[in-house]
Amino acid sequence: MVRSHHSLQPAWGLKTMLNWFRGIIVCMLLMVAFTLVAMANDATLRVDPFNTLPDSNTGTFRTNSRVYWEHEKAQHDGRYFSAFVDSGGLHGESSSLVSFPFATIAYVPERINQVATAITYAAIANDICWTIISSDNNGITGWTRVGTTSYYYQCEGDTTPNQPDLPANSAWLMRITVTTSTIATVTDLRKLFLEGVMHIERSASFVAAINEYGGTGQPRVTLMLSSRMHVTTNTTLPSNISLQVTSGGRMEIGAGITLTLPCDRIFAAEDIIFTGAGSVVCSTYPSYGVSIRWFATGDGVTNDTVGIAMATVASPRLAWSTGTYLTDPITITGQGILWRGSRISNIAGSANRTIIRARGTQAHVLRYSGQLSRFEDLILDGAGTTTQTLHIISPTTQVEFNNIIVQDPTPAPTGRVVFLDGGVSQIDKVVFRNCSINGDIDITGAQRAQVGVLISGSNVFLNTFDNCNIRNAIRLVQFDLGSGADFINHTQFEEYTSAAVYINGGPLQNVRFSQCYTETAGTFLTGSSSYASLGIGTIIIEQCRFNAAASLTLYAGQPFLLIGNSFNTNVDVEPSAGGVFFTPPISIGNSFSSPFDFSGSRGAQVIEVGDTLAATVPRTRLRSLIVGWSGIPAGGAGASDTSRIRHGSVTFPTAASVVQSFSPAESDENYRVVLTGNRNETFWVTGKTAGQFTINSSNVASSATIDWWLYRN
Repeated sequence: MVRSHHSLQPAWGLKTMLNWFRGIIVCMLLMVAFTLVAMANDATLRVDPFNTLPDSNTGTFRTNSRVYWEHEKAQHDGRYFSAFVDSGGLHGESSSLVSFPFATIAYVPERINQVATAITYAAIANDICWTIISSDNNGITGWTRVGTTSYYYQCEGDTTPNQPDLPANSAWLMRITVTTSTIATVTDLRKLFLEGVMHIERSASFVAAINEYGGTGQPRVTLMLSSRMHVTTNTTLPSNISLQVTSGGRMEIGAGITLTLPCDRIFAAEDIIFTGAGSVVCSTYPSYGVSIRWFATGDGVTNDTVGIAMATVASPRLAWSTGTYLTDPITITGQGILWRGSRISNIAGSANRTIIRARGTQAHVLRYSGQLSRFEDLILDGAGTTTQTLHIISPTTQVEFNNIIVQDPTPAPTGRVVFLDGGVSQIDKVVFRNCSINGDIDITGAQRAQVGVLISGSNVFLNTFDNCNIRNAIRLVQFDLGSGADFINHTQFEEYTSAAVYINGGPLQNVRFSQCYTETAGTFLTGSSSYASLGIGTIIIEQCRFNAAASLTLYAGQPFLLIGNSFNTNVDVEPSAGGVFFTPPISIGNSFSSPFDFSGSRGAQVIEVGDTLAATVPRTRLRSLIVGWSGIPAGGAGASDTSRIRHGSVTFPTAASVVQSFSPAESDENYRVVLTGNRNETFWVTGKTAGQFTINSSNVASSATIDWWLYRN
């Protein structure tokens, strides 16, 4: 018998199926058991407190519970987060060392609710101070406690910002810059923490996230943005929301849309976080300014025009990081503007420079009008393509440009580095301090501007250039009709071809050059023919050094006062327009190198006090009609000397006239006589000849004694 061979298969009976299900159930029960154990452990962890739980069986349970919850929440937050300020914590600037009162709520990690209190800083006249809030009530070594408050401060004793270590259980508040015993600058050091951190991307849109998490009475929350999101409707960020923007995060604002937000609650690196055709408005901002890098690249390649325009709308205070910002013309108007660049921007060759540069052929780099503003540590670069690099238009008052370089407009005959354009209104109290105004960035001066500083308008005066260097222009400074300014404290005038100072029409307001300096040969001061008209202000040149043959032309229509200068050139004195008006320059304590002196057709009529000339220079002109001079011999009637001045006294012999003779005789009768008498009478001269003249009196029986001076032009 042949049997068939088949493969053997296990029978899938009811018993086998029951055993299989029994195994599944056992596994599930084991998993549940392990989960319950884990949950129990986690529950233990979650209920494990930082402080002892209040015992409900005690009579002090309610008090203990209150104390427990006052500390438990703060210490729980402190387990995960560093010390932070919840609200307050800043005071403003002050004209003294006493701040205005300010309150603070902080977690260090204990919650501190410090009521409003003023701080009186024990600092030197110029100092750096650091301010913290601390839960330490026993005093902190090296720190000064403010009364019995939670405020502490430490002053450096100098202006070197060496930030000390933060003590335990403390939070930073601010850094104080003390200048001339005033609280001049307040820098925000607070770490502002919000109770929750949410990714904004989990919401449908930027606006949806704001609506979801923001609002009055809502907990504080930080929205983290790590991608590009569109703002499509006008949106205001509620006060309970802060923004933390990570790499790649941007807010693109649609055309016609405005995003309003507290910029001091934005935490972001120096990278662009705002784009689009809309507007950003900072409802609050740090005292040092909003970062320009949130709007512009500063890479020297990208066109930053749109970003800079958005930034100027967003905040009046901008912190300009190092870099080169290419831009079309910038025009801003307003008060309280503060632009701060890199502190070492004005160091040649440094990579740490803040440069705002013209992108192409344009009218200006920066045009400004307003008041109570400050621009500092910036380089405004016309790139050889701007009509004027910096254009200040009226009305403008009380504006400072500190540690600033303005340079390189278009070459002559159009380029102006700085233009104070009065128009129909005033420009006054504008101060340039520690500045460089350079018509060409090429040290060879191959491409010079037409004018370094153009001052134009009858209401443009009381402006100051303090410790500045003005160089490389056809005319370094040009005054138009009715203007004025002061150039003080070692201001230098270098590398000019036509004139350092050119007066393009008179009369001028008061003009002062104090402690100025030049080594460039040529004409330091001159002007157009109309400059010779009668002046309404005095031009003062004091304690300046003209170390090259830089001549000055003084037209006698404008009053001049020269005090304590060193001249290595002639000072040319010319008549006023039409020869009608004549105001002799007054020269006090000036020094002339040999063989220089006052010259010109009216050079003999300078009123001098204590000038020093080289011994080889002859004393041939009138030195004074009032004061006696070294080198001019005394004399009575008939005395003569090389100064061409005669003087003496004569007494009337109880008569109406007296003849005064002198020897040797003059060459002719074309001399002048000045008289003073000791009687209340009228005296005059007649009968002038080469050897005598007659003095007459209104009293026919005069016995007056007359002092007289005879001089020639």
